[in-house]
Amino acid sequence: MNITKYFKEWWDNNCQRDLETYKQSRQLEDWKRFKGMVKKTKQKFFDGKINEIANEKYGSWKLVKKKSLPATKAIQYNS
Repeated sequence: MNITKYFKEWWDNNCQRDLETYKQSRQLEDWKRFKGMVKKTKQKFFDGKINEIANEKYGSWKLVKKKSLPATKAIQYNS
């Protein structure tokens, strides 16, 4: 598994194996198996992340990203 700027944390060896199988056969059944594996793997990964965040000190607030004010609003606010 190569780690590049396109690397996905949820990608695992099962996804890689099913992708290689599809690339060799080009069969619709193998494509469906690959897509199913990706869906299950993503679901398992993100369920784990949600549980991890929910059990931390700040809970679900970690999911909320801070947004900076536009420059004009920031100038009005700070003066």
